[in-house]
Amino acid sequence: MIPQTNNKAIDTAITIGVVVIIVLILKKITQFISRPVGTLVGIPEESGGTSQNVVVNTSKLSFPASSYQVWSDEIENYCWGSGLLPDFTDPTTYGGDLELQKQIEIAKIMVNLRNADDWGQMIRVYGNRGRGIIIQDYPNLIQTLQKFLSPLVKDKINQATKLRGINITI
Repeated sequence: MIPQTNNKAIDTAITIGVVVIIVLILKKITQFISRPVGTLVGIPEESGGTSQNVVVNTSKLSFPASSYQVWSDEIENYCWGSGLLPDFTDPTTYGGDLELQKQIEIAKIMVNLRNADDWGQMIRVYGNRGRGIIIQDYPNLIQTLQKFLSPLVKDKINQATKLRGINITI
């Protein structure tokens, strides 16, 4: 019950405000419920942005929380190296694809993810990482995979996500 102030204009404004708030809440609930299964909430279509806006249902994660941290660290090391300076023996330093064995290891990690919540957790845990002293680059997981993986490896990962009904493309 909405409180009455005995002022018709104020009572009407309060009633309209309460109705608008209820409609907005119902709209958000409807959007969340009607989203397709396997859709990552919070990832823009161009897969950019930050990882903080990813919504994950932690009860649906397929692996222990520590696994996502380990995998994120491995991907970071494969792509960016473990030091502050780039690995000058790495072909990506000069614009080539990441060494094939590193790409295979990254693909094994990504293909192992079973649902959209696993992907979301990986994106969230990976955050925005990168290296650089003069030019600082801190991409999220999707941007990192887009930058360092060959088209063939990206295609294999995309096929695996599509087969699992996960709505994400690298």
